[in-house]
Amino acid sequence: MDRVKKNQVKASYFALPVLIISIIFGLSLITFGAVRISDLNKQVGTLSETEINDEIAKLAVDFEKVSSEALEEFNTNGMSDKYLELSKQTDEYSTKITELTNSRYMKETGYNNPNSLDKILELAPTLWIGTAVIIAGIVACVILKRF
Repeated sequence: MDRVKKNQVKASYFALPVLIISIIFGLSLITFGAVRISDLNKQVGTLSETEINDEIAKLAVDFEKVSSEALEEFNTNGMSDKYLELSKQTDEYSTKITELTNSRYMKETGYNNPNSLDKILELAPTLWIGTAVIIAGIVACVILKRF
């Protein structure tokens, strides 16, 4: 009888560490999924499609203007400081236009657009996996406490 009690005591020592490890691991998975969803929401943005189109049109005009200035500067002075600055501006305009175009695409097609719970769980499976790990840890803790 003493031997059975010793085994029960040994098993109950593992209950708390199992619970703590599963909670830490589960929360880290949930955090990773939440960061992924946050990044996707930033990519989608808050602008409507017409606002995105207007912004792209404005940026395209500015991009064309700066690009032609950069080409003219390169033809006259080569790789001058002014040319490098204008080249940097064209890269910034190009990046902004690409981001807005991606945002518009995500809104139009729903691609990687976390707009419903089903889509969120599909895009970030670590959310539900982390929750399952925490639940499994709680169940394991309860089982180990009983033995």
